[in-house]
Amino acid sequence: MGERMWPPFGSRERGRERGRSWRRSAGAIALAVVSLVAVGFAVPVARGLLDNQPDQPDRLIRGDSWERLPRPPANEVLRGPELGSAVWTGRELVLLAEFAYSPPIPSGRPPDGLAYNPATGRWRALPEPPPDQSATVGRQGAVWTGKEVILLYATGAPIAYDPDANTWRRLAHPPTGFISHAADPAPIWTGAEVLVWDGSNIDDTSGKWIDGGRGAAYNPATDRWRQLPRSPLSNRTGAIQAWTGKQLLVIAGSCGGEGRLRCQDGAAYDPAANTWTPIPALAGGATAPEAAAAWTGGELVIWSTTTNKQARSIGNTASAYNPSSKRWRTLPPAPITPRRLAALVWAGDRLLVWGGIQNVRADEFAYPDDGAGYDPRSNRWQPLAKAPVPSRAWPLTVWTGDRAIFIGGLNLGDQVRMDRGSITAIAEQGAAYHPAGVRTGG
Repeated sequence: MGERMWPPFGSRERGRERGRSWRRSAGAIALAVVSLVAVGFAVPVARGLLDNQPDQPDRLIRGDSWERLPRPPANEVLRGPELGSAVWTGRELVLLAEFAYSPPIPSGRPPDGLAYNPATGRWRALPEPPPDQSATVGRQGAVWTGKEVILLYATGAPIAYDPDANTWRRLAHPPTGFISHAADPAPIWTGAEVLVWDGSNIDDTSGKWIDGGRGAAYNPATDRWRQLPRSPLSNRTGAIQAWTGKQLLVIAGSCGGEGRLRCQDGAAYDPAANTWTPIPALAGGATAPEAAAAWTGGELVIWSTTTNKQARSIGNTASAYNPSSKRWRTLPPAPITPRRLAALVWAGDRLLVWGGIQNVRADEFAYPDDGAGYDPRSNRWQPLAKAPVPSRAWPLTVWTGDRAIFIGGLNLGDQVRMDRGSITAIAEQGAAYHPAGVRTGG
């Protein structure tokens, strides 16, 4: 900005002095203005920086919202992932019972499966799956292939549900001895095959556990199975499994001592090379039992909790593994109550944790109703708004592309007891969490 020159008056010397005086005054005014502008600009910037500091954990995520789902029909499929499965088909949430009823099918029983359409807000019952005399009560897992929901049982032949045709079909039996004794099958869809690995498989001849487990891959296009190579892992149950887009990651679990010891190692399976490679031990040691995990598109995040000698939950821990660098890192502490059996889901651009159970004492439990979201870009957590439904342990969870749905789960009260009524009450109340301005993908 140019200096404004006023015409001198009086003597020439006086004119020069006044000119110098004006220039000094103008400079001082300009400096003052710049200082005021700088201070005015610095205040909101400083506030913004403070708003993004980890020491401000009490600020809720702005713009996010909850929606309570309509009550589904009477059912038995919503009690929790150990007793059922949930998958997102791109249009519907499909909930499946723990196992299909074998003949004779009882009259008046609840449906084996339900589907919920968020666009219409309506539920529908799925048709009865084909009965199988060889299927027994036990764990099962489900996965969406883009065309069908494939349901794999601990024993018996898998079945597949086609939402467009609203029909089931029975698939080929897996290879004998490879997943026939699966304790907790967790099928993974690679885009071409369904991978199934089980670390607690039992040898049919000796009746002993097999180190490295057994696994198989199913191709829906050919209706054929192939055997997976033995992994470098010791036998275990409850291992964390995730698909990265290129590899199947298998980490931690319960090893030896009838499952009382925690594993720290892991391995990655590459279907293209048909090989396993070891994964470094988990950062900070083994995870606590009943950990939760989610793939973010670049890292596998494992959520766990620590307990003291009195079996009281005293802290949350979250570790992230990057397959590209083969390194672990520890996430900052989340500003929520310690809990296990929580739901963990990647919501497009942030990680959400909700629900769970807290060990108040060895024989007393609580169900925290708070939750938190983690933003990898800022490496910070923020609390979620309170959900419109009661909390519960291990809710079934899916990400639809614009909302995270939590439904089912277990709430047995503050004491160890099997109160079927309270389970049903919790199971029938689902909710969807809508992150504001979420960028899908990852």
